[in-house]
Amino acid sequence: MKDANSSAFEFLIDQLTENSKFTVKKGTRYIKTEDFEKKWLKELKIPSVFQPLPDVKGIEIEFEEKKFLVLINANASNRSLDKDVISEESLNAGILTVLLSEKLVELDTKIEFLDFFNEIMFQHLDPDYDGHDFNDLVRYVQPINFYSLPENSVLNSQGLKRILSYLYAQNPDRLINKFDKNVLSTYAELSLIGSNNISFELVLSSLLSTSFKHTFLELYRLVERIFPVSYLKEFHEVSKSNLSFIEFSSNLENITSWRPKEDEALNKIFESTEASTKLYFDSFFNSLSEFQAQQQYKFFYKLRNSIVHFRTTHDSIDLTDSQWNKLIHATLYLLDEHYSKYHKILEIK
Repeated sequence: MKDANSSAFEFLIDQLTENSKFTVKKGTRYIKTEDFEKKWLKELKIPSVFQPLPDVKGIEIEFEEKKFLVLINANASNRSLDKDVISEESLNAGILTVLLSEKLVELDTKIEFLDFFNEIMFQHLDPDYDGHDFNDLVRYVQPINFYSLPENSVLNSQGLKRILSYLYAQNPDRLINKFDKNVLSTYAELSLIGSNNISFELVLSSLLSTSFKHTFLELYRLVERIFPVSYLKEFHEVSKSNLSFIEFSSNLENITSWRPKEDEALNKIFESTEASTKLYFDSFFNSLSEFQAQQQYKFFYKLRNSIVHFRTTHDSIDLTDSQWNKLIHATLYLLDEHYSKYHKILEIK
């Protein structure tokens, strides 16, 4: 506990001196904790940390065999959260001490450093000093959201990136792109019940992208992963290889340089897609008359090339926000369908 408090204040002082000309004298400073907070300080574990944005951190916490989440500097709202899935809780001094000692939460860059210096750095000189009140410190550090996952939450056994995908899908004000409510609802549903073989780092990246074009590209990368399935599924089965399908297809590509042609792979995917999913693509292609005559898989591939490649042969394709939402919505359904359909063969052993 002493080491954690010492490290916490060293970190705060280092940031203060880096951002100001103040000199801080040494002293014994610590954060006051109640007995239950001391228990948090001593026993909590941090299995994983992920930084979805340069100034935002997601931190997974385990305490007394329960799972919690800390979100740093996201200013997230809890008004749309399903409390059976995840709920916001009150932070406590023990958690804050650990976050500071592990350098996971920093001073907010918007604070007045003179105010911090005067209000925080001299408290330990008071004869009645019995530790800093953590509420005094909280107002100077980056905003912190603290969540608990109920025991029966569908996210309880899932990874940090998947949980963050759900949280951001429920926080449209924290997103740059103007997603429709039904699109965000599908993102949230995918985060809750989608296949474990989906890369939720890419899902999260698509949500946090700065343009719809890049949202589409991140989802396209997920489509790429299922390109080999229609070509190699039966070959993998008859080969009786001990390699997983992903390892098998990866080795085949590395050794023989064979890989499916993208447009042909997309054609196979679109041909095998259920009618219920195709309705969402129909909604997009019916949104503009010039789209209706195009084969859907060819337009999908053409759009990807127009974004990725800067060549005179690739005309720029301009879509409205409404059209992007329709296409992204359809792509999410396509991904959910095919990753669910090929769940077993896409598993990594």
